[in-house]
Amino acid sequence: MGKVVEKVIVARLEAAIKNAGGLSPKQNGFRKGRSSVDSIAAGVGICRNAIAGTRWKGGSKLYCIIVTLDIRNAFNMAEWGKTLAALRRSYVSSAIMNFVSSYSSCRVLLVDTDIGTESYDVTAGVPQ
Repeated sequence: MGKVVEKVIVARLEAAIKNAGGLSPKQNGFRKGRSSVDSIAAGVGICRNAIAGTRWKGGSKLYCIIVTLDIRNAFNMAEWGKTLAALRRSYVSSAIMNFVSSYSSCRVLLVDTDIGTESYDVTAGVPQ
């Protein structure tokens, strides 16, 4: 049942974000038909274009530097309060905001250990 509710909310969130101007065309994460490979391919294309010319007689060859970041556990560290603030800036309806806020509140992770069950409040990441 939870997966059905999530699908409905995702559809509504996508529609609300689209109505608010949508995501950047360069945004590839969490989008259907796109992946990090698309981002890499775009970067490689930019570099190929930059170095395609010649350097002599007023040539057009440019220099190109690529800087990458790999943020460990980026999705697990995404704070829900900041996610809600971003949704508010996208003018998502109060009904959806209330649902997402409720859905992400009072979450607890229970872990069985050798000394018994331990509980941790979960305030970030992708709910699973």
